Amino acid sequence: MGLLAGIGQRFMDFCERFGSHFRQRTRTVEKSVQHYVRGLLQAEAKNMERMEEGVPDADQQALHHMLSESAWSERAVLDQVAQDAHRLLGGHADSALLIDESGCPKKGTQSVGVARQWCGQLGKVENGQVGVFAALSRGTEVTLIDGRLFLPEAWTTDPARCQAAGIPKAQRGFRRKTDLALAMIGHARQQGIGFAWVGFDGFYGSDPAFLRALEDRGEVFVGDVHQDQRIDLDDPQAVVPPAQTAHGRPPTRLQAQTRRCGSTSGPGNNRPPPGNPSPCGKARKARCAWRFSTDGCGCGMAKKPRPARGLCSCAGKSTRRPRSSTA
Repeated sequence: MGLLAGIGQRFMDFCERFGSHFRQRTRTVEKSVQHYVRGLLQAEAKNMERMEEGVPDADQQALHHMLSESAWSERAVLDQVAQDAHRLLGGHADSALLIDESGCPKKGTQSVGVARQWCGQLGKVENGQVGVFAALSRGTEVTLIDGRLFLPEAWTTDPARCQAAGIPKAQRGFRRKTDLALAMIGHARQQGIGFAWVGFDGFYGSDPAFLRALEDRGEVFVGDVHQDQRIDLDDPQAVVPPAQTAHGRPPTRLQAQTRRCGSTSGPGNNRPPPGNPSPCGKARKARCAWRFSTDGCGCGMAKKPRPARGLCSCAGKSTRRPRSSTA
């Protein structure tokens, strides 16, 4: 029995809590579910043949029917998992909902959602499936409570392929990974899952629409952002900037502008014009990418104009001086 030795009754009690989701009027797949979970825990290779060897009383045909044809509700099972997790980890000041994606390499082309895409397990673009997941955490304890499969456009633009794979029509539309994340966050709130903030990495932190959606919902969130990402201290306003000179055509395109750092009224560019002193009293150079900083004067801008990643935003060339050669 390996891993399950000594916990047989506890395992059966755990499966019994979810048994009602797998009982149907004409047929029950509850026993197959128990065999499947036992196989996942015991078999080294996670395929039907190896799992059947690890669970002597399992029937491969019954397992396949349970996974592909039985009408049990995946959503109902996940919702119960989320409620169990909430009772253990949710509702505290340090409870958090963590969002991240994970990829599963695949060799074939028949699995739903499989395509050449970024796979985090391999650290490169490879053939596989990608899912977006939500985990409830508190301190060092964490458990998955939801997950959504990402369908690439190669699938959503091919109705025949979706039909052959058995994808419901309501789920065949293209949805970005950030859309899936927002759907899981909203579903968790509807269930009453308690968490104080949402956490995510730079992929989600670099999407302004995702951040704005969280802000509109009143969510507190903590996420990574790229080191050269622009940070607006106020909500940007779309305005046509004034002409800089009396010659040439005046500007006509809308630009996002915020209040100038250190000012109290009137819209302006959050990057001061050339030569204007900062609240620190030092002049800033023109047209360089500014880094957001909380140290120094506390004005929200860096004390010194440093190009992000050693690049000038206006010229796109390295600002580093070449080494002088010596004879």
